[in-house]
Amino acid sequence: MLPLVLTLVKNLHIMAHINFRGSETLNIVPIAKKNQMDLKANWGSPSFIGHFLPTKREISDTSFHANWEILSLATSLPEYLDHKDLESSSHGDNWKYKILSKAVGIQFLDVVDHYKQAERTTKYSFLFVLYTFLLFFLFEVIKKTKIHIFQYCITACSFLCFSLLLTAFAEHISFNVSYWVAAALIVSQITFYFSDLIKKQQERMIFSSFLLILYTYLFIVMRLEEFALLVGSIGMFAMISVAMLLTKKIDWFAEE
Repeated sequence: MLPLVLTLVKNLHIMAHINFRGSETLNIVPIAKKNQMDLKANWGSPSFIGHFLPTKREISDTSFHANWEILSLATSLPEYLDHKDLESSSHGDNWKYKILSKAVGIQFLDVVDHYKQAERTTKYSFLFVLYTFLLFFLFEVIKKTKIHIFQYCITACSFLCFSLLLTAFAEHISFNVSYWVAAALIVSQITFYFSDLIKKQQERMIFSSFLLILYTYLFIVMRLEEFALLVGSIGMFAMISVAMLLTKKIDWFAEE
């Protein structure tokens, strides 16, 4: 397609409201001698791309506002359009590359969509398995109860099933609802499985509360963007510290 080139004596002011659905980027080519562009959108995660960055920008959690001021001295596009025969095939696609290389644009990022959040959940799943196994082991030591290796393995399978349930539910309902539905199913499943091993109701409540705390912590980490790694690392360090504190005075050789 050939570009529409307008030659005007007076200034041209254009204001438009555009609804996008499923678009990833918006590119604008500044072909005028003086280009002033002001763009507002209800999108909280824009990435400014192209040859020129905005001179002013304001970004909030739900919207952004950007402004560009570009002169023809920086683009050379008006002179190029005036002297090139764009319809001539002798130029090939060079004129397209010349024009598009000077474009400014916005990439609409979806930083924490439900697939990426589910991927984060999978990365932290090993922590769930690790700390649950640690809880089981402490239960064995303190209560003098034996837990079979098969029970450890099937519990790990239950935790790994959480990410699959979360992704499946999130394709049909909101991510937050999907997360807590999947978490409730897994916690109920594991608590029911160990109901015969954990006889006292109070101990079952403590066990279920521990699992809910883990899922709440993971939910907070997944909702964060810039501080996800920091909060995740601090949380991991805190959990290891608590485990060390609880096991510090255990005489392991005596238990053997």
